[in-house]
Amino acid sequence: MNERLGVVLVVSVLGCTDRTASPSDGAPRPFGAPPPSPSTARAEAAAGVDYSARKRVKHEVEIEQIAVALEIPVGLPRDERTGDWNVSKAELSSVPKVVLSTIEASRVETLERAQYHGTLAARTKTWVRGEERPDGYRLTNAEPDRTHIEAITYLRSGDVFVRCKASQLADDPIPNHARARAMLEAICDSLTLR
Repeated sequence: MNERLGVVLVVSVLGCTDRTASPSDGAPRPFGAPPPSPSTARAEAAAGVDYSARKRVKHEVEIEQIAVALEIPVGLPRDERTGDWNVSKAELSSVPKVVLSTIEASRVETLERAQYHGTLAARTKTWVRGEERPDGYRLTNAEPDRTHIEAITYLRSGDVFVRCKASQLADDPIPNHARARAMLEAICDSLTLR
């Protein structure tokens, strides 16, 4: 199998299940409370809500039978099919996205390989953060025109890495760019094994 195709397939077919939060709005709710309208989170997102100003809430999820936790801004819309915070509707194109996946640890043995497997066209990206850690890697690329930010964290679990990718894209410069970058890095850097 083509290596790039394998990565794309992993991201496309993997989903996660959430054990603590509502799949429609991203915020925990009391047991028995009715779920909010699915359109509420989408309406806020389409209105240009600044998620970097929102409180982050811990979510416990499973990806490929690996239990992890991470902190997501309250109200960030979720894809009801996969459980990722990756709604692909056109009106939500500039909303932050968060996707979890796994990759064999043997494929990611260096910071350069972490970049390569973290995003498409990695060699053309402007890398502004690259940290090698005992348990994985932390990376960020941010384009100089301020229209694209991707924060990627790899966290080792046995012979695989759980990969968190938080991104935000926009046609125009992303408002509050520095806060948006800090938020995306904080989301993926909050990734922990349970």
